[in-house]
Amino acid sequence: MRILPHSSTGLMRCFPLFAALSLMASTGFSDGALDGLEATASSFVAAYNEKEADKIAELFTEEGEMVDEINGTLFSGHEEISANFATLFTAAPDRKMSLDVSTVRIVGEGVAIEDGFIYFTEGDSEEVTDGVAYTATLMKNEEGTWQIASTRQLEPVDFDGPPLHGLSWLVGEWFFQEEQVLMDISFEWSRDGAYILGDAVTTTSDGDPMTTEIRIGYDAAHEKVRWWTFDDAGGFSKGVWNEVEDGWLVKTSGVTADGETTSAVQKLTYDGETTIRWESTHRFLNDEPLSDVLMHIVKRPPAPSLTKASAE
Repeated sequence: MRILPHSSTGLMRCFPLFAALSLMASTGFSDGALDGLEATASSFVAAYNEKEADKIAELFTEEGEMVDEINGTLFSGHEEISANFATLFTAAPDRKMSLDVSTVRIVGEGVAIEDGFIYFTEGDSEEVTDGVAYTATLMKNEEGTWQIASTRQLEPVDFDGPPLHGLSWLVGEWFFQEEQVLMDISFEWSRDGAYILGDAVTTTSDGDPMTTEIRIGYDAAHEKVRWWTFDDAGGFSKGVWNEVEDGWLVKTSGVTADGETTSAVQKLTYDGETTIRWESTHRFLNDEPLSDVLMHIVKRPPAPSLTKASAE
């Protein structure tokens, strides 16, 4: 769901990594509930772009809070939230925003969790200058209106470089191993260079190997890097990659072969030149929470080249 500016046009067979460490907007709620959430998001964008700090504060509950994990700040209650936005608007009067809502989950009666990205532009330009990943908890009040109880800014998003250039480090052979699980992963450029193609083979001590096909490409219409995965059991997933300061933040969506919806937020962090710290949080299976997963995926060294010794 994209909310544009008002002015713009064993491990459960690794459960499998590229589906279960992934995510789909597994809502399970009516269109009416979704409409109400979209209205709140649209009101937030409109108030921000019109520089109406008080209207933004009114979208929060009385004890609502804003947490900026990037800068380590907290604003609580209508007065503090309004004052914070008033300060921001004075410092950047031409700054505008749009929302890209990745997932929405109803986690209780009148309680929803929303994850996505905020993108910023300047003046009348439609070129995105920067962005941030966020998560928000919303509650439905007695009048049936969704209000923001809490919102957190998680990671800044970078926009430099060609579309897939920032993922060229993926190309090669990787593996992850623990006591009962071995995962072999390989990535290569497609022949035309438009995609990064991958295969992941997961082997456990108590099951047959599972193979997952991976395709990473650039969505020019929305200016985003996206991926799609398909496992040999019939499950699939899709999602958006956003570059952050020390790696990538991936919010993906998936369905297992049995029709169960899956969701997770993944952060890939560089740990030296040959290791990826792959952390998967906010994991859900059919809206039921699952424990976080942390893996260190290691790049295999290239095979030594064999040359025929010259006879002298």
